[in-house]
Amino acid sequence: MNRQHGLSLVELMIASLLGLILSSAILSTLYAAIAANKLKIAAESIHENSSLAMYFLAMDLRAIDFSGCLEAGISSANIVSTGSIADHLQRYGVIFAEHKQYKNSDAFSFVSVLDAGSELNQSMSSVHSSVDLLADSAVANTREVLITNCQVADLFAVSGQWNSQLYHDVPDNSSANLSAAYARGSMLYPLSVVSYKISRGASGRAGLYRKVNSHYFQELIPNVEQLRIFYASKQGLDNKIIYRSSSQINDYAGVTSIHLQLLLSSPTQVLMHKSYYQNLQGQLVKAADRRLYKSFEITVALRNRQLSRE
Repeated sequence: MNRQHGLSLVELMIASLLGLILSSAILSTLYAAIAANKLKIAAESIHENSSLAMYFLAMDLRAIDFSGCLEAGISSANIVSTGSIADHLQRYGVIFAEHKQYKNSDAFSFVSVLDAGSELNQSMSSVHSSVDLLADSAVANTREVLITNCQVADLFAVSGQWNSQLYHDVPDNSSANLSAAYARGSMLYPLSVVSYKISRGASGRAGLYRKVNSHYFQELIPNVEQLRIFYASKQGLDNKIIYRSSSQINDYAGVTSIHLQLLLSSPTQVLMHKSYYQNLQGQLVKAADRRLYKSFEITVALRNRQLSRE
């Protein structure tokens, strides 16, 4: 008679133990892979947000004080507009900077050209006649614009528009007369006041906010914890470039480049423990959560300022 032999209790316990060890090793490897993937996604998110933030900031900053072929810049224009851009230039100049208590970050607003210029289709018959642009040149009513022929420039508000003809009457302007009767081929550029700051969003997290003209601030990039801004100008007989904060500079007319520092965090908590990171003041601080933190910086040359000072 054949006898069937099964597993003994000891053999069964050994097999179960080996199975548990193998399962534990597989789960540990799986958890480690998941954690590494979360960390990778968090790092990629930070880098993507930093790239977008730097792109928008650099794009807006490079057009500061842009005035086409007028080398002296927007500040040299004859201002007849009574709008917000004219008010910004007369009160603060091209750049207005300030330091905010929230997140110990900087904020600033500046006059910039965001849209392409338009060419005059025909010469003005007098200093108070309409400005005739090429067909399909869209400039919204009440938009403040800069017109220049390379020698002189005027900043006026569009008080009315008919087809491609723009008017510059009072009370949108202090005078209906410009400083010159601009000839055909002169250029017209729509101006904007662009503002940036760090603010708390609906999610409760900080982000980079942007505003154009009288519109509301909108969150441009989430999870931007801090923004620091330094302004470069030439000092001394050797024209040495010195970077200073908003509290150390009074005259922004001489600023030729702007250095930006950004501190960003990951959207979610991905670390096992709270880590230490270096803030934009150079201090080593312990994070309040298990998010990943990383700082970035960029220097943007103000093209029109560079050209006008060469």
